[in-house]
Amino acid sequence: MKTLIKTIAAALIFGVVAFNQSAVAQVEDQGDQTMEQKQTPQQGEKVEVQITQLPSAVNESIQADYADRKASKAYKTTDPRTGAVVYEIHFINPQGVTEAVKFDEEGEEVEDDL
Repeated sequence: MKTLIKTIAAALIFGVVAFNQSAVAQVEDQGDQTMEQKQTPQQGEKVEVQITQLPSAVNESIQADYADRKASKAYKTTDPRTGAVVYEIHFINPQGVTEAVKFDEEGEEVEDDL
C-alpha cells in the first residue's frame, strides 16, 4: 500500500513539474514573440533598440566614420518609400550637440529625408 501511494505521489509530482516546465516554455516563447514584434517597426514607426544589438555592418560604419562621436540612442525604422529597414543612430559630437545619422542594414548611410 505504501509503495502504491509513493508511486502515485511520484507520478503526480512528475506531472506537475512537467506541466510547469511546459507552461514556462510557452510563456518564454510568447515573450520572445512579443519582443520580436516590438523589434519590428511598422512603416514609419521608430522602435528603440540597444546599440549593442545593431547589425555588425552598422557597427563597423559607426566605428570607421563616427569614432569621434558617442552613440547615445539607436532606433530601428523603415523607409516609407521602399519598406527597407533603416537604423537611426543618435550621436553626441565633440561639441556636445546631438545629431542623427541613418544607416541601412549593410551599414551604408541613407538620406535623411525619411
